[in-house]
Amino acid sequence: PRSGTTIVGQMVQIGFAVESHGESHVAQGFELLSTEAEKYFSQSTAAKTNGTLCNEVPSLFVKAQLILAMRNLYQRIYRGADIVDKTPGNKMLQSLPLFFLAFPQTKVIYCKRRGIENIVSRQRKFPKVSFKGHCEQWSRNIELWKRVKRTISSRLKHEDWFIEMEQYELANFGEKCSTEMVKFLEVPGTRLQSIINYQADNVLQKTAVNHQLAKSID
Repeated sequence: PRSGTTIVGQMVQIGFAVESHGESHVAQGFELLSTEAEKYFSQSTAAKTNGTLCNEVPSLFVKAQLILAMRNLYQRIYRGADIVDKTPGNKMLQSLPLFFLAFPQTKVIYCKRRGIENIVSRQRKFPKVSFKGHCEQWSRNIELWKRVKRTISSRLKHEDWFIEMEQYELANFGEKCSTEMVKFLEVPGTRLQSIINYQADNVLQKTAVNHQLAKSID
């Protein structure tokens, strides 16, 4: 969150000439259902009681049905061949392994931002959250992304499924970032200029931070 996801999401939609919701938050709902179903169909009293139907239903079967339901929901709402889901936050990251089971060809753009600028932006957008809370959320996001990358890369046996987009790079080297994104997503090259134009017109207007002043603290 607060790392350029809105701009990047719009760039992807322009690239594929599709429309999607500003944010989705659907996959995390199915992740919650899947987690709870796993517990119920494997650990509940009914699941452990011989003679019940629940005892005879494998939790994996229920998870498969939920995956099919999630896939059908996306395809029913977004009827084109290309589906764009822009959802920021830890819960979406936790949902990615399940998302890949529904859509094995998924490609992920992970938007990131240095902690200092990110937390300043969070404080403006969500003033009721404490400074400590913002710091903890940023830290959890970074650590969770590292774990999810390892999990999915291990399953797929490669790391070609994601790229990371730094907001500082997007703001200061937008054309380079746009070109990398087009190549990664295999977007038709004829749409590159439209993406570049959108990025140039919007990124610097949507933040009060002077990106030229940001310096590395590595």
